[in-house]
Amino acid sequence: MADYSDPLRRAALNETIQICTEILRTPGHPLLGTAVGTLCRLVTVDESVIVGFLDEAGRTAAPEALYALSEFLWREEKSVGGKDWFWPLVLHLTSAKTEHKGILDNADMMLMGWVRDPVKGPRVLEFINVWISRQPSGTFDDGGLETSFSSTVHRIAEQPGVLSHALTGWLLHDDSRYPLIARKLVSRLRTEGVTSLEMDITIIDELTQNEIRFLLHRILGYIVGDEVQIHLVFSLARARDAKNRTFGFVASVLQDQVGYDYPYQTIEYLKERLTAENETEEVKGLCSKIATELQERLDALDALPDLKEFHPSSLKMRRFSKERHRQMNVAMDEASKDSIWRQLTTHIPLKAGRRTFQTINGQYTDPM
Repeated sequence: MADYSDPLRRAALNETIQICTEILRTPGHPLLGTAVGTLCRLVTVDESVIVGFLDEAGRTAAPEALYALSEFLWREEKSVGGKDWFWPLVLHLTSAKTEHKGILDNADMMLMGWVRDPVKGPRVLEFINVWISRQPSGTFDDGGLETSFSSTVHRIAEQPGVLSHALTGWLLHDDSRYPLIARKLVSRLRTEGVTSLEMDITIIDELTQNEIRFLLHRILGYIVGDEVQIHLVFSLARARDAKNRTFGFVASVLQDQVGYDYPYQTIEYLKERLTAENETEEVKGLCSKIATELQERLDALDALPDLKEFHPSSLKMRRFSKERHRQMNVAMDEASKDSIWRQLTTHIPLKAGRRTFQTINGQYTDPM
């Protein structure tokens, strides 16, 4: 480490800092990233002065400045992570847009390591929530957190408590970007086999009746999938004073909404809860009541005469099957577009359909 108490070295240091700050304060300067990177490397030399300039660099929200800042914060976290100025500088990275992959990748690596940390863990969702709020409208129409913070999302999915807290908060948020993020995340988790999701009971316990009703509307409006909807709605039955506060909502939604669309799946799930040792007698009584009601409806429908006049035409059935097949293909493409397989292959649109083949020594193999 150079001795900057020496007058000549101190003068050189001051000149370097001055040049970097002049670049920093010049809009659109081509050396902005280099200047911020230089300041980052000098922060341990004159911390009290340079940290202020780094904060100024972060407030510019310029991608070049944010990338240099993200590199420094990620690589030097062990040495500077305990400083009071570390977290405010990290929050500047929330200005990065989805196209700034380098910045978000560095932030992703930091956040991933914090998820399981009892002290830093809450900062993960704080960062993500601020980042969502700073994204332009329409940003999440095509992708969500799973594309920008893939490692962090994977780590959150391994922590049921953190995941429940995040989903509940996003579904309750007034800004439609947050429940949209929840929908995208749940859809991604479903493709990975994660379906046993629950609401955060600590949040549910503090909600009013209108807020509980609003949450259920959000679940039905944004979350797709019978197994996920059933799990999320039923988790409200475990809230504080559930018999008086949430049982009515759970029964109504499972009988008239989710149970109407997915009666067999709902009945099967309720029967599983009836035999679960960790459920209270009150909850089991609710399960029995809802399952009985749904079964009676199915029995009544089965007792109706089978009239051919009400059968859909074969043409409509073919159209429905074709459209359903198209939707499934679109969903599978969306879920697998970031997979290693898709990154190694080239997608070539074919008018006649789709096939998989290889090129070996310039020759094409037979379609598979």
